[in-house]
Amino acid sequence: MNYSTVATECPKCGGKELGKGKHTGYGVMYPVNKMSLGSDVEYIICATCGLSSKAM
Repeated sequence: MNYSTVATECPKCGGKELGKGKHTGYGVMYPVNKMSLGSDVEYIICATCGLSSKAM
């Protein structure tokens, strides 16, 4: 199953200017019990109030 929603406004302030950000280095997500190089954790960030949430 592949669920996807596109954020168009901030749930906190209603701002419409959203951007993407990511953690790298030690903020990398690794799967449990598997050998992997991991992947960056991406976020959607509101440019108005700074609220961030993980991008799915």
